[in-house]
Amino acid sequence: MGIWTTQNGNTHSLNLEQKNIAMMKSYGARLCWMRDNRGIFDEKSDYYEDYEDDNDTGRKLKQGITVVCEDGESITGYVTHWVRGPASGTDQRDWFIIQPGTYPTYCNEKFEMVIEDL
Repeated sequence: MGIWTTQNGNTHSLNLEQKNIAMMKSYGARLCWMRDNRGIFDEKSDYYEDYEDDNDTGRKLKQGITVVCEDGESITGYVTHWVRGPASGTDQRDWFIIQPGTYPTYCNEKFEMVIEDL
Protein backbone atom coordinates (compact mmCIF):
# COMPACT_ATOMS: atom_id res chain seq x y z
CA MET A 1 0.00 0.00 0.00
CA GLY A 2 1.28 3.44 -0.89
CA ILE A 3 0.52 7.06 -0.09
CA TRP A 4 -0.68 9.40 -2.85
CA THR A 5 -0.10 13.07 -2.04
CA THR A 6 -2.20 15.34 -4.23
CA GLN A 7 -1.14 18.71 -5.60
CA ASN A 8 -3.04 20.48 -2.82
CA GLY A 9 -1.25 18.43 -0.12
CA ASN A 10 -3.95 15.89 0.77
CA THR A 11 -2.68 12.35 1.37
CA HIS A 12 -4.53 9.13 0.67
CA SER A 13 -3.54 5.50 1.35
CA LEU A 14 -4.16 3.59 -1.88
CA ASN A 15 -3.79 -0.01 -3.02
CA LEU A 16 -0.79 0.85 -5.19
CA GLU A 17 2.88 0.32 -4.41
CA GLN A 18 4.79 3.50 -3.67
CA LYS A 19 7.18 2.96 -6.60
CA ASN A 20 4.19 2.69 -8.96
CA ILE A 21 2.67 5.86 -7.53
CA ALA A 22 5.97 7.67 -8.08
CA MET A 23 6.21 6.42 -11.67
CA MET A 24 2.59 7.36 -12.49
CA LYS A 25 2.99 10.82 -10.98
CA SER A 26 6.25 11.39 -12.86
CA TYR A 27 4.17 11.15 -16.05
CA GLY A 28 1.48 13.50 -14.75
CA ALA A 29 -1.08 11.04 -13.33
CA ARG A 30 -3.68 12.51 -10.98
CA LEU A 31 -6.10 11.17 -8.38
CA CYS A 32 -9.81 11.77 -9.04
CA TRP A 33 -13.02 11.05 -7.15
CA MET A 34 -16.00 9.59 -8.96
CA ARG A 35 -18.30 11.93 -7.01
CA ASP A 36 -16.60 14.89 -8.71
CA ASN A 37 -17.15 13.43 -12.18
CA ARG A 38 -20.85 12.97 -12.67
CA GLY A 39 -21.64 10.05 -14.95
CA ILE A 40 -18.16 8.46 -14.87
CA PHE A 41 -19.67 5.07 -13.98
CA ASP A 42 -22.69 5.38 -16.29
CA GLU A 43 -21.82 3.36 -19.39
CA LYS A 44 -24.38 5.39 -21.38
CA SER A 45 -22.45 8.64 -20.74
CA ASP A 46 -20.01 10.38 -23.06
CA TYR A 47 -17.10 8.94 -21.05
CA TYR A 48 -17.70 5.60 -22.79
CA GLU A 49 -17.50 4.20 -26.30
CA ASP A 50 -18.60 0.99 -27.98
CA TYR A 51 -16.08 -1.77 -28.59
CA GLU A 52 -16.00 -5.09 -30.40
CA ASP A 53 -13.29 -7.60 -29.55
CA ASP A 54 -13.03 -11.35 -30.32
CA ASN A 55 -16.80 -11.94 -30.51
CA ASP A 56 -17.40 -9.69 -27.50
CA THR A 57 -19.06 -6.29 -27.60
CA GLY A 58 -19.83 -3.69 -25.00
CA ARG A 59 -18.91 -0.27 -23.70
CA LYS A 60 -15.57 0.87 -22.28
CA LEU A 61 -14.06 4.06 -20.95
CA LYS A 62 -12.55 5.92 -23.86
CA GLN A 63 -9.26 7.74 -24.09
CA GLY A 64 -9.29 11.50 -24.14
CA ILE A 65 -11.90 12.04 -21.43
CA THR A 66 -11.80 15.24 -19.42
CA VAL A 67 -12.33 14.85 -15.68
CA VAL A 68 -11.97 16.88 -12.50
CA CYS A 69 -9.05 15.91 -10.27
CA GLU A 70 -9.05 15.78 -6.48
CA ASP A 71 -7.74 19.33 -6.29
CA GLY A 72 -10.44 20.74 -8.61
CA GLU A 73 -8.33 21.02 -11.78
CA SER A 74 -9.48 19.46 -15.05
CA ILE A 75 -7.29 17.02 -16.96
CA THR A 76 -7.73 15.09 -20.21
CA GLY A 77 -6.41 11.54 -20.57
CA TYR A 78 -7.30 7.92 -19.86
CA VAL A 79 -8.09 5.98 -16.70
CA THR A 80 -5.26 3.72 -15.51
CA HIS A 81 -6.61 2.53 -12.15
CA TRP A 82 -10.22 2.26 -10.97
CA VAL A 83 -11.63 1.47 -7.51
CA ARG A 84 -15.43 1.57 -7.42
CA GLY A 85 -16.10 0.03 -4.01
CA PRO A 86 -14.26 -1.65 -1.18
CA ALA A 87 -10.84 -2.89 -2.24
CA SER A 88 -8.07 -4.77 -0.57
CA GLY A 89 -5.30 -2.52 0.70
CA THR A 90 -7.27 0.74 1.01
CA ASP A 91 -10.21 2.24 2.85
CA GLN A 92 -10.73 4.71 0.01
CA ARG A 93 -13.72 4.08 -2.24
CA ASP A 94 -14.91 5.35 -5.59
CA TRP A 95 -11.72 6.87 -6.99
CA PHE A 96 -9.58 6.53 -10.09
CA ILE A 97 -6.24 7.59 -11.52
CA ILE A 98 -6.24 9.56 -14.77
CA GLN A 99 -3.15 9.64 -16.94
CA PRO A 100 -2.72 12.50 -19.41
CA GLY A 101 -2.01 11.56 -23.00
CA THR A 102 -2.91 8.35 -24.77
CA TYR A 103 -2.36 4.73 -23.83
CA PRO A 104 0.28 3.57 -23.10
CA THR A 105 2.12 6.46 -21.50
CA TYR A 106 4.53 4.25 -19.59
CA CYS A 107 5.35 0.63 -18.98
CA ASN A 108 6.05 -0.99 -15.62
CA GLU A 109 9.35 -2.70 -15.04
CA LYS A 110 9.31 -6.32 -16.08
CA PHE A 111 9.57 -8.68 -13.17
CA GLU A 112 11.49 -11.92 -13.38
CA MET A 113 9.57 -14.93 -12.16
CA VAL A 114 11.40 -17.82 -10.57
CA ILE A 115 9.58 -21.12 -10.22
CA GLU A 116 11.01 -23.56 -7.70
CA ASP A 117 10.02 -27.06 -6.69
CA LEU A 118 8.31 -27.29 -3.34
